[in-house]
Amino acid sequence: MTITLKAGTRPIQLGTVTDLQFNRVERDGSVDIPLARGASRQGLGSQSAPINLAGTLVGDTRFDYFQQFDRIRMIGRSLKLESNHITTIAYLNNVSLGKIVGDFLGYNLTLKESLFKSISDCEDQVVWYADSGELTNEYDSPEPKEGDFYLKNSIVNGDYFELSFEPSDPVDLSSVEYLAFWFQVSAVTYINQASIRLDNDDEYSYAYFQSKLLLPNVWYRILLHKSEFTNFQTYNFNQIWQFRVELSLTANQTMSIMIDDFGVYE
Repeated sequence: MTITLKAGTRPIQLGTVTDLQFNRVERDGSVDIPLARGASRQGLGSQSAPINLAGTLVGDTRFDYFQQFDRIRMIGRSLKLESNHITTIAYLNNVSLGKIVGDFLGYNLTLKESLFKSISDCEDQVVWYADSGELTNEYDSPEPKEGDFYLKNSIVNGDYFELSFEPSDPVDLSSVEYLAFWFQVSAVTYINQASIRLDNDDEYSYAYFQSKLLLPNVWYRILLHKSEFTNFQTYNFNQIWQFRVELSLTANQTMSIMIDDFGVYE
């Protein structure tokens, strides 16, 4: 069994895994352990499952792996767990070393699965508003990442995008870790700043993601941890009345931004 734990772009091969165990087998709706995770349309329910892994690391770099584990544990952010059994976002709760025998280093990991919860599936334009240009629902060129449609905002000879989602009831983000959405832009050369703004009807909080947009016409899964938002330590995440995606350009351009599957990881 091959299992990989990823933090950013640095994968950690977990070597030979001797035990893969979910503490809770049944999910909401009696859905078993999925083959793939992270899409809102999979309908996997609202409860996460603890995951226990035990195994051995092999080779000269085994101690580097545990240094990475320590760094990840201090950061306390979500990781991606990939194997032929499950692909999911998980939190690393506990790491313990086993015995070192020859080139083998035993370990035990405790992780907590993080479920995706949809805020908007972007299948329609309901309560989405564009400050400028044309807002449309598209089904091809490119293909949606989830579902049948995505949102597209296009401007002609403009230098600013402002795409807002205003839910009918406020969204409580107090217990979530990440804001997540698929995002694509038709050109990256002239991007000055890309951000998302939260409005709790009292003050704003911003997080920036222009550094994540490396190439044009490519879907990127944007994950923004709550700690990446300005004034996050004092900001009230309990009632968010507006989510606003903003993109500023260095010069007037004719271009488009696309967004799909907007939600959070708990």
